[in-house]
Amino acid sequence: MTIEPKTVNTRVRYENVEDKTRLIAKNIKKVIKDIEKLINTKIYTNKDVLFIVFPITHNNKKWQVHLQKLLNF
Repeated sequence: MTIEPKTVNTRVRYENVEDKTRLIAKNIKKVIKDIEKLINTKIYTNKDVLFIVFPITHNNKKWQVHLQKLLNF
C-alpha cells in the first residue's frame, strides 16, 4: 500500500488570513501528475492520494472546477 500526501495552496481571500499568490491550477496539475504516476505503477496494489487544500471552503465555485478534474480519476 502507498499513500501520496499533497498540499494545495489557493489564492482564496479570507479575513484574518495573510494574502499570498498561489497558482491553484499549477498545484492541481501536480496532484494529477502524481495520481497518474501512481495509477501506472505496478509495485502497489492499494494506492491512495491524500491532499489538503487551503484556504478554501468546499462549496467555493472555483474550487468545484478543480475538484471535478480530480474526481475524474
